[in-house]
Amino acid sequence: TIRMVTSGHFNSKLTEYAGPLVYFVGDTIPDLTLEISYDLGGPLVITGATITVSVSRLKGTTAIKTGTATLTDTNNGIARFSWGSFTFNSPGTYVGQAKIVMADSSVLSTQKFLIEVLNRVAGL
Repeated sequence: TIRMVTSGHFNSKLTEYAGPLVYFVGDTIPDLTLEISYDLGGPLVITGATITVSVSRLKGTTAIKTGTATLTDTNNGIARFSWGSFTFNSPGTYVGQAKIVMADSSVLSTQKFLIEVLNRVAGL
């Protein structure tokens, strides 16, 4: 689960990274639960929204994984992002972010979240 915030107003939380999540190279990655709230508190109601998640290497310019999250609890701002068959194939630091297109077509972005991908211990 990654808890992240969104806002139409500047708040220091938006400039901070959420996470990091930690995975290992080649592991099957469990679905990612997104809990989205306002930076001033309270969940973002996401009824009728479309949430797109994108991940790239930190300071990278190309997305390595992009997809649409499934809304699971719209009144509490909760969605689930499935990695599918994707696995990280090299260690490093990655960054992700979600873009929310609300039912009225307004667009909100969440704060970014970090992912640390590590090598396994030799022999595993």
